[in-house]
Amino acid sequence: ARGMRIVRHPEAKDATDLELALDEALALGARRVVVVASAAGRLDHLLGSLLLLGHERYASIELDALVGDARVHVIRTSRSLAGEPGELVSLFAVGGPATDVTTLGLAYPLHGEALEPGSSRGTSNRFTERNASVALGTGVLLAVRPGREEGRLC
Repeated sequence: ARGMRIVRHPEAKDATDLELALDEALALGARRVVVVASAAGRLDHLLGSLLLLGHERYASIELDALVGDARVHVIRTSRSLAGEPGELVSLFAVGGPATDVTTLGLAYPLHGEALEPGSSRGTSNRFTERNASVALGTGVLLAVRPGREEGRLC
């Protein structure tokens, strides 16, 4: 009645609600999507959702996610991230290796390095400035910012 479009799908389906929503956003020509989700619930759905964000099908969309207190940014070529000095950020390769990864504004800089899926190499870096940048030659990275812990940046 207020101009909202509702797209219905059967309960039993071959895709998650998030995948269907991202496909709909893509079909509508979205350039940027922010996914808002709870950090509670099923671990398999959370992991599947995070991996889905890096799928090649969504390469034309700038994707971010707010998952509880955490923020996740999909990086395909380069991205600038605004943060607070001391704030944690971890970089994870998804769907294959990320090559020629270079960072600026982080405590542990990377200079043309490769990050492999399943490796902890990009875990627990920290912003040293209010703006950091991440660039890569090939692949996809998830920049995960876990958020606040006990009233302070962790």
